[in-house]
Amino acid sequence: MYSRDDRPFGDSDSSIDVDFVASWDFNKAQKPAMLNFVHFNDGNHNAVGYKLDEYGNVKTRADLCCTEELKMKGTCDTIGKVWWTQPRKRWRVLQSDGQETETKADSVPDLPKTKSFLLQSTKPIHVKHRFTVEETETHYVAVVPCPLTSQTLATDIQGTITFKNPYGYLSATRIAFLPYYGVLSGYYALLFLAFLYLCIRNCDMLLRLQYLLFGIIIVSFVEAILWFALYLDLDVSGIPVCCPLHSLAFIAVVTNVLKRTVSLCLLLAVCLGYGVVRPSLAGRTTANIIFMGILYGAFALNSDIRMSMEEKRDIDWWGLPVTAMDMVFVLWIYQALNQIHADLKLSRQSVKAKMYRSLYNILILFVILWITFSIFSDFVRRGWILLSWRFSWFLHCFWTNSYCVLLSVICWIWAPSTAAHKYAYSFQLPSSAEEADAYERGLSQDNEDIDDPDGVADV
Repeated sequence: MYSRDDRPFGDSDSSIDVDFVASWDFNKAQKPAMLNFVHFNDGNHNAVGYKLDEYGNVKTRADLCCTEELKMKGTCDTIGKVWWTQPRKRWRVLQSDGQETETKADSVPDLPKTKSFLLQSTKPIHVKHRFTVEETETHYVAVVPCPLTSQTLATDIQGTITFKNPYGYLSATRIAFLPYYGVLSGYYALLFLAFLYLCIRNCDMLLRLQYLLFGIIIVSFVEAILWFALYLDLDVSGIPVCCPLHSLAFIAVVTNVLKRTVSLCLLLAVCLGYGVVRPSLAGRTTANIIFMGILYGAFALNSDIRMSMEEKRDIDWWGLPVTAMDMVFVLWIYQALNQIHADLKLSRQSVKAKMYRSLYNILILFVILWITFSIFSDFVRRGWILLSWRFSWFLHCFWTNSYCVLLSVICWIWAPSTAAHKYAYSFQLPSSAEEADAYERGLSQDNEDIDDPDGVADV
């Protein structure tokens, strides 16, 4: 959470509101109980002694409650309230001459703030309190019920703890997603308008490939708007994204999976020559691509929804099939690019070969970047590289940025134009007898592919 002096925007203090209804079995205990709310942060958490369990819940020390025994020892003052060791304000320092001197600590963290409510009625009581955030830190609130007797009885507590920053309910680590998806939506809007203008200008010379590219731009634009609307709603309303999963989050995840699946299948089809070297692919090849796309989309949707629901786990086994299929697509694309480039060189189609060589170099560059980023993010996750929480949002946006750049480059290479239309449905004439012989050999091989059901149809 942000402090008032460190807030990116907004005009109020960050606050934490607790609103609970609590009850205590007073008839059995015959003594009241104390309900304590403890507000602490990463700077003074040692006083509370908290830790996170495997589900991300905060677990505090078991001896936070002041008891009669602890009071008799002089450890705490009020039975039923939370206590902790006071931070040391002076330290003994051993000098070089062997003498000890006392020195003041440079800074002593403030103790956690507490608010206590006495439960002494047979009826449930409604308790409310607000803590003001004064430091930019990760903040926690622990609910600690303390009996005033040695007898332990159940306390029924129901309520909410609301964390609000100066700008709204989004956490400090997530607020960057709001302007990010706003800018991304604007970029996709410009890309949409530019591609639409080129499509209208060359409407009588459009390729099926360009129709598909335009559809992917629309899906990407809609997805960016959905994510922006989701984070705006989370910031304004304070409704959690899970659980159940927010409706906008579910739609955005489905749109994202659809975009990725169609893009992978289209990229593979282009690398196999669709729309540039040949107008269509063989039926079996098309069926294999569609089957791979359906399988990939199903696994990716399941994995992304589980991640959106923020389930805590060391290894997401459901994500392994997605990674495996990513590798299959990459290897198939690599093999297809090498094959199509060899075919184009054989038939001396130098212009098309240059286009595919550019695509090949771009994909290799992005693969290198993806591998490098994966290693970097793993080092950050393991704590080997320290990255401020202020920049952690960039780790989640890297893949979105990579996809946006790659889509833009592909749209630029295969943008609607007279030249692109000619490239797709024309062949470069051979300039020598050797080139003509090579071209004829390529045509013979293509004719065999047409007769072979496992082959790929050519123009």
